[in-house]
Amino acid sequence: MLFSYTIHALSGFGSLLIAITLGLHLYPADELLPIIVPVDVLLNLYLVIKYRHLIERRLLVRRILPFMSIGLIIGILLFNYLHNNIIKIMYACFILLVSVRELYLLYKKEQDYRKLSRVEEAAWLMLGGLI
Repeated sequence: MLFSYTIHALSGFGSLLIAITLGLHLYPADELLPIIVPVDVLLNLYLVIKYRHLIERRLLVRRILPFMSIGLIIGILLFNYLHNNIIKIMYACFILLVSVRELYLLYKKEQDYRKLSRVEEAAWLMLGGLI
């Protein structure tokens, strides 16, 4: 937990991904998530309140929240109906997918970057909400 929230303090995000990734080695998801998620929500609520003047509300409301909300609803349903081992495998696949994508972008030439299409953007946002 200390490591994951140190990363959050340095980068501004990532604590939940790291805490869950490391915590799933020790505890089942149905025991871990009810503890870690509320702590992370409180931390991020504090940051949202503190830096609310920097938030682009139009972007948040029109492009981010709708797709993340869909993913969140699907994630809650899957969490309630799937076995713990299946959830771990799905989470591992998500972490692997994001890691491979980020490594690819790290070694890709800067001028080769392209903006995500609306469909790609929506898919990544829903996947983020799902996780």
